[in-house]
Amino acid sequence: MSKKPVKRSSEPTKADLEKKVFRLMELINTEGISCAGYRSLDNDPTIVAGCEVIAGLVGLISWHLMANKESGGDVRIKNELSRKIDINPNSFMTRQHFYEAIAMNLILY
Repeated sequence: MSKKPVKRSSEPTKADLEKKVFRLMELINTEGISCAGYRSLDNDPTIVAGCEVIAGLVGLISWHLMANKESGGDVRIKNELSRKIDINPNSFMTRQHFYEAIAMNLILY
């Protein structure tokens, strides 16, 4: 005489779901949610290379200080502030390197 096979339900019971939810909440409260293979974006060389390309293009753009006209359109302002923004923004590095550094910081952080 053989035993009858036991039919198992494919759907979890309410008790099983409560146990899983409780365990998940316990993990969140004690360990936090994190992935085992997480890497910061600035540690990934492919991401940094892509950001450097974008930052290099931003560094080549000339920036102009503009003001709105009453009749519509814009007019370029030429004063010490515009000179500081466009020609010589930082005395320790070139204009392109300065804008590249700003772009890299904005993209990655």
